[in-house]
Amino acid sequence: MEKVTNDSIGIRKYNFLKQKQVDFDNFNFINPDKEPRKLSENELKQIETFESKNVKRSAQHFQNALEYWEEVHSDSKKIVELKEGMLPDKRNIYKNFLIAYKHLNNCDFVLTEESLKNIEPIIKYFSCDPTFFQCENSIQIVGNKTLIPSFNKGLLLIGNVGNGKTSVMKAIQYMVDFYFKRAISEKWDTSGDWNRLRFKFKTTESLVTEYEFLKSGQEKEMFFSKYSKGNLFLDDMKREKDASNFGITNVVKSILEKRYNHQKNYSDVSLNNVKTFGTMNFHDAYPDDIKYAIQECGVRYGAHVYDRMFEMFNIIEFKGKSFRK
Repeated sequence: MEKVTNDSIGIRKYNFLKQKQVDFDNFNFINPDKEPRKLSENELKQIETFESKNVKRSAQHFQNALEYWEEVHSDSKKIVELKEGMLPDKRNIYKNFLIAYKHLNNCDFVLTEESLKNIEPIIKYFSCDPTFFQCENSIQIVGNKTLIPSFNKGLLLIGNVGNGKTSVMKAIQYMVDFYFKRAISEKWDTSGDWNRLRFKFKTTESLVTEYEFLKSGQEKEMFFSKYSKGNLFLDDMKREKDASNFGITNVVKSILEKRYNHQKNYSDVSLNNVKTFGTMNFHDAYPDDIKYAIQECGVRYGAHVYDRMFEMFNIIEFKGKSFRK
């Protein structure tokens, strides 16, 4: 009597035995007068065991898929237990901005009367504090234009070269992203509040470089679609070159125009998620003059963009001399 060995086999051995069985059946059909060929008792047992296990696996896989489908597409509301999370209020944003700034720059944010007035409107803007509208560095008149501060607009920081505009906004971005991720992982009930404050960071020069590497009209269309939505920070406006890619394109001008149009389509307070943030320096010939700094935008991006900047931005004067040596 044949000794039965281990019944467990893999897919290769199973396929080999099944082919062997087919070959034997073909031989027996063609040669009915000869002694029939057949698999051994052990080989038949191995096939049976393998098929039995895989039927169970298949059934379990189907059950898992069915349960997943019902969970995803169920009409019943899923109850997620949220816990009370940290609010992005003025106190929390200020305290954690200082921590983020030190983490990113390996030094403390220097607290002076001037620097506090610089960051005051930024902290109050991101915390939606109503005293934002009374901040000293929030500009409300430019030439013959009267600006109306609004939480529905973004921020445009204007100041001298190297006086900390970009490092402050990078610290804000880092801090907001950190607490949004924490809110999601810990299921805070304030995760939506943190999410609304998030923004992407791009230097204007990097946008030009990215555009110049695009190869097709479709890629260019996708590029402008990507940067016309969501909250976006444009660092060092006016200083970038025009892009050269089968023609000359003023990339930042096009992005600002498309973002303005997109913002107008979603102007409701509860839906507006198209805020634009930016930094720019004073005009070289007119230091410390907001009017000429913005008029330079009209020269760089055209009168069409110049007029719309007052609808897109709260303008903040960032005072102080350059920290760079």
